[in-house]
Amino acid sequence: MDIVKVLHIITELELGGAQLFTLKTVKELDPNLFNTYLIANCKGLLNDRVSFYTKNFDCIPSLIREISPLKDLITLYKLYKKIKKIKPLIVHTHSSKAGILGRWAAFFAKVPIIIHTVHGFAFSPYHSKFRRSFYIFLEKLTGIITDFHIFVSDDNKKEALKLNISKEEKSDVIRSIVSLEKFFNNRNKKKSLREKWKFPENKFIVGGVFCFKPQKDPVGFIEIANLVLKENKNFEFVIAGDGYVKDAMLRKIEEYGLKDKIKILGWVNNPEELIPAFDILLLPSLWEGLPQVVVQAIVSKVPVIATSVNGTKEIVKNGESGFTFSPKDYERAAELIINLFKNRFSDKKLESESLRIFNEFNPDRMVEKQKELYLNLLKNVK
Repeated sequence: MDIVKVLHIITELELGGAQLFTLKTVKELDPNLFNTYLIANCKGLLNDRVSFYTKNFDCIPSLIREISPLKDLITLYKLYKKIKKIKPLIVHTHSSKAGILGRWAAFFAKVPIIIHTVHGFAFSPYHSKFRRSFYIFLEKLTGIITDFHIFVSDDNKKEALKLNISKEEKSDVIRSIVSLEKFFNNRNKKKSLREKWKFPENKFIVGGVFCFKPQKDPVGFIEIANLVLKENKNFEFVIAGDGYVKDAMLRKIEEYGLKDKIKILGWVNNPEELIPAFDILLLPSLWEGLPQVVVQAIVSKVPVIATSVNGTKEIVKNGESGFTFSPKDYERAAELIINLFKNRFSDKKLESESLRIFNEFNPDRMVEKQKELYLNLLKNVK
């Protein structure tokens, strides 16, 4: 078989699970079988590192998250032209905007195989009724021209089947996990890592690692911190990340007078040295696909307090690796954090969960399963 060109398209290369999943796939697909290409917008945080993953990278400035009829039409045309130039046998899209525009561009360019990975939907109960209905319509319509859907969580797949976005025989779950080895190796280094980050010895550290965008409810993180600190002063909150909701977070921190109790670190390039230093990981997301940070925390022997959304509730075992709460139920989240402070998990329990997750979520298997999928689909290409 000749080497097959595979084009991956994603909206933006920010520092997130979907992006790292895509880059790992592009880099590690068997070069004896596949020649990989990647297209994204031109402003992602990871754009300057993309050469480590592939030499075949191109960017489109008009490929943005927000709905913009003019820019979206321009992007559709540019994607179509780039696909016609590359001539891939497979187009594999990621994220909602790139997923819709990329699949239609591939369809118009007569690409034989069109695949889409759902890293979490662009609609949720926390979106407006119009946006939810509009995106469901687009996903159902685009699903007609999609040869195969990959889901990163069982719940996302079930939702897609229920909404007729995909069909059972044209879908599978492939966990989007990058690398866990460093987290696993650092799971018993809490003391030295806390010293490195200068965390106070007498404080219980509640940490968050996420992009400051509405999906992650970063302002909710501040609300939870405020409720916890009203009840107990033995806590300190740390957040690694950045994004356009940061100003709203800072205003809320100022309003509650928590400047000395909440630290914002910005983006951290070595989360494997930060997360194991936490006493609790807090993730108040409104919706998810498969949150990398939850997997990383459990492997690091850090209990998780997170919302019971798709992906997360499949990973966190209540009473074993942490606890879940309903989105925006800040009082319950604060209660869970305080209770966990008073009744901490045994090291034996945390070690058991660390081993379970480390063995269950195998990054190498993720790429291998995609390769197998590509090869199976290629059998039907004439």
